[in-house]
Amino acid sequence: MQNRLMVCLMALALGSVAFAQEKPAQAADSYVGTWAGTWTSEDGGSGTVELTFEKGADGKPSGSIKSSGGDAEHAAPFKSLSIDDNKVTGTWEYPAEGGGEVTMDGAIDGTTAKGTWVLRQGQATAAVAQGTWTTTKK
Repeated sequence: MQNRLMVCLMALALGSVAFAQEKPAQAADSYVGTWAGTWTSEDGGSGTVELTFEKGADGKPSGSIKSSGGDAEHAAPFKSLSIDDNKVTGTWEYPAEGGGEVTMDGAIDGTTAKGTWVLRQGQATAAVAQGTWTTTKK
């Protein structure tokens, strides 16, 4: 009788632990696709943005960005892209006037993603421009 009670209690405890674990924040490949939306800058600029996230042959995220508004319309591949759970981090070369590198950080929540971006030129650590972005998966 005591053995049955111990087995039942252990099963209950293990079952409770299994149900208490959080579900993964983002399914492994759910980020793959095109995400369209808008961007804004702190100086009042705004425009459209389209992020394309892919899964590379090596299994790592890759993709590109298209943007309009501001100085000029441009498109660029991501130099680096990391999508870990819900967190998105990427960089790309800004090909328009003055050039530079853009860094974006954000989060994916289901079919929406949003975050911040910063443009830096050369070795400067200070932002030349910065703002926010918001997208929805197509």
